[in-house]
Parts: sequence; C-alpha cells; structure tokens
Amino acid sequence: MMRQPRIALLVISIVSILFAERYALIVGQNSGGASVDDLRYAEADAGRFVQVLSDFAGVKPANIHLLLRPDSMMLMAAGDSLTSRMKNPDDPRQALFFFYYSGHADAEGLLLDSTHFEFGALRQMLSRIPAGIRIAVFDACQSGVVVAFKGGTRAEPFFFSNRQRSQGEVWIASASANERAQESATLKSSLFSFHLFTGLRGSADLSADKRVTVTEAYNYAYRKTLETSALTTGVLQHPVYRFNITGEGDIVLTDLSDRSGGILVDGSCKGTFLIVSRDYTEVFADFYKERRQETFIALSPGDYTIINARGGDDIGAYRFSISGKKTVRCRAGRFRKSLLPYRGAATGN
Repeated sequence: MMRQPRIALLVISIVSILFAERYALIVGQNSGGASVDDLRYAEADAGRFVQVLSDFAGVKPANIHLLLRPDSMMLMAAGDSLTSRMKNPDDPRQALFFFYYSGHADAEGLLLDSTHFEFGALRQMLSRIPAGIRIAVFDACQSGVVVAFKGGTRAEPFFFSNRQRSQGEVWIASASANERAQESATLKSSLFSFHLFTGLRGSADLSADKRVTVTEAYNYAYRKTLETSALTTGVLQHPVYRFNITGEGDIVLTDLSDRSGGILVDGSCKGTFLIVSRDYTEVFADFYKERRQETFIALSPGDYTIINARGGDDIGAYRFSISGKKTVRCRAGRFRKSLLPYRGAATGN
C-alpha cells in the first residue's frame, strides 16, 4: 500500500436544501508539478463524487461540471462560467453549490500541475457563486491550514435538533494542519474521501431514516478515517471542521428515502457489516448496527456480497444482485460461512 499527501475540505452555506436546485463543479488533478509525486486516485475520486452527487444528492447531471487535469486559469474560467450560469434563478438563496477538488496543495493554495491557485483567490471565487448553500470538498495535502485560517477546531461535530431551518457555513478538512492525509492502494482512494462517499450512500445513517446529514457524514468519516489510518499506517489522521450556523436544523446531504435500489439490512441482523463487489475488490459500505435497527444502503445495479462479523469466528456472507430499482431485504438467516473467500484467496487489490 502506497500513500500520498491529501486534503479534504467541506464548506457549506445552508438554507432549506431539501428542495434547492443543486449545481456542482468537480475538479480532479493527479499532478501537483515537478516538486511532488503524482497522486494515483485524485481524478478517480472526482469521478466517484460525481456519481454520489448525481445518484444520491439530487444533483442533475446537466448541472455537474467535471474538470479533470486543469491548470489555475482553467479552474478560474470554470468558476466564472458557473457563476454567470447561476445568476438567473428566481431566488439564488434556494440554490445549492458543490465544489470538489481532489489533488495536491501546499500551505498557500492548490497545486494544479505546474501552476498555483492561492486559497485567497479560491475563497473569492467561491464567494461569488450566487447560492444560498455552498458545499466544497478539497482532497489534497495540508487541509487543516485552510480550516485554521478560518478559525477551525478539532472539537466534536455540531448537532441541530430540527431539520432544514438553517443557513451559514461549514468547513471540514480531512487532516489537521500538521498532518499528512493519506491515499490507500487497497481502497483505491484517499482515506477521508472514501469514507465520506461510503457514508453518503447510507453507512453514516445512524438515525436509520434514510437521510444522511452533515453531522452523520462528518461523524462517520471522522471515526473511520481515524480507525483506518491507525490500522494501516499507525499514523493517525484527524479530520477537522469549522462551522458558522444560524437558525435551526441539521443539514441533509443525501436523501435515500425515495430510492429503492439497494439493500435493507433488517432488525434481525447485528454486528459489523461490509458490502463489497462480488470479487471482493471494491468496498461500498462499512457500518455497525444493533439488532432491531434497520439500515438501508443505496447501490447501483450490480452483483454484491455483504459480510457480517458478529464476534470471534462468527462471520458470514450473503451474495445478492441489484437490478433497476430493486431493494433486497437481508435477514440474519441468509448469511453463510461457505460464501467467504477461502483462506489465502485474494480479497482486495
């Protein structure tokens, strides 16, 4: 497993997002110039975030602009173009804007191949976007620098009791200013982005209401990033955040309530669950649930295996397929030890 420095930053300005028109500018750049090694999964992570947004976050494909391997001028031009495009809504406050950057950065800004895009210019570009809601995710190194500049903290995540009555700004970074965020050859992604995307599919839905909120997504990604970095490298990676919220309510990022394509793990099941591709090379969900609780994981059509670890050697697997909008209901009695890979078989890449 090889690892490269990464960063993830989430910025959110919030108002009534459940019915907001949503837009996205998604940027992936493996190259940070001659002074740093190329990343392997930055551009692939950008593509994964596009899929999460279009499949689960209510962003129309026509409203998503994917920008791969840009330099600074290309990024600025894309931001200006989207700003002009979004000036026409009847009420811009009802628009939601996603910005995702996956690539290299230093203490002053983004490294886009041989060019440098300063954080100050980036903040100005984002501030011009005419949207009441702004969500930006940066996946590069030295993420905590940006959050600390804005007064960030490593405190516990925020919580609101009522839904959809807030506005403001939230910043989330994958690692503190003095830490190196990591890529994983096993996960084929950066640690934080992998867990963020997995959480948004349903793994982070602690309340089991088929909606993943900011609080749930951050809690899940924070915990899993700490856990994975500790187990794989022994060097802890601490996501950080800053928020400035007025009003009431936690913020729904993905709404899975109207989706039927996926698996519902019912109340008879308990333990740690892992949903992987049929050949065990890709991971789509990683969560723990108690008995009597139901967990829904949204999945695209395909063949999958769900693994359930109930303690000690009590581990079972269940193979299933998703076609169209099919929902598979998984009961405890469906898990079989015989479906697990035999000892010594490859279970990852």
